[in-house]
Amino acid sequence: MKNISSIFSTSLGILLFIMTMINAQDFARFPGAFLRMGITAREVSMGSALVADIYGGVIGVSNPAGTAFLEQKHGTVGHQILSLDRQLSSVGVSMKLPPTAGIGIAWIHAGVDNIEERNSLGEYSGRLSTGEDAFIISFAQNYKGIFSAGLNVKILSHALPVYGETLNGSAVGFDLGFFYKINDYVQIGGVVQNLNAKYKWKTNSIFEETGTINYDNFPVIFRLGVKARYENLNFLCESELITDDSYLLGKRLNGGIEYSINETIKLRAGLGKGKIGMGFGHTFNKFQGYEITVDYSSVFNEVQKFNNIAHVITSSITFD
Repeated sequence: MKNISSIFSTSLGILLFIMTMINAQDFARFPGAFLRMGITAREVSMGSALVADIYGGVIGVSNPAGTAFLEQKHGTVGHQILSLDRQLSSVGVSMKLPPTAGIGIAWIHAGVDNIEERNSLGEYSGRLSTGEDAFIISFAQNYKGIFSAGLNVKILSHALPVYGETLNGSAVGFDLGFFYKINDYVQIGGVVQNLNAKYKWKTNSIFEETGTINYDNFPVIFRLGVKARYENLNFLCESELITDDSYLLGKRLNGGIEYSINETIKLRAGLGKGKIGMGFGHTFNKFQGYEITVDYSSVFNEVQKFNNIAHVITSSITFD
């Protein structure tokens, strides 16, 4: 037990050191930032480096190709408590589609409520809310039990309050992914995200004479990762390139480790997307064919350290 704990601590230290050497930039100003934050507690506690991992629920959000390797049905519900009264919630279902395919459906919502509205004189005039939604349908096909290719279809919407009206932006985007099992201990995965995705804004309903149609492009993201297993330890690492109209906006390295104390309790830590995460997961024994897992993660900004902690809770259910 001491040897395993030593390996876990050493691996975590090396991982954090390598990650902090990478120049992680802030891409929050680009559309779809809520999809790049990490959706589940397990994801954010492992640096959001799940492109080469298979773990039910909203697996298709990271890489649609992973759904083709599922053996059971999975349902996941998650919620994040963020700073500045923000919130991020998700619901996902994924399952095997016999004989060799997989399918998944997910809904992700991010928003802020009860924003104070004030006029040019600073007088209070009401409260506003804003939010983004993503509906994601995943499909993947398994080939010979070692390779799969997958597709995400994403329907995106963004509601903004403007002069007492609601300005709605909409978009449809696609993700293409692959997954390859090298052996029982090593697997790789890759995905290209946000193909064709761009918000379309029509301002005619608010500015009748000067209203126009504008487009806001999502960044196209390339991710390539690997997962390796050694005894009770899982190591995950991925590289991420963020581009805009063929220009490289930035690159970063994400990674995490997971240690299984036993069959029901797992410890996790990682660094990715400019955030450090630590958490755990607990799986309850099966009850009438159902297996329930609760995951928790504390996440804090790499720069602000512990001054701005976010809490992520996810609950998932697995059944035949």
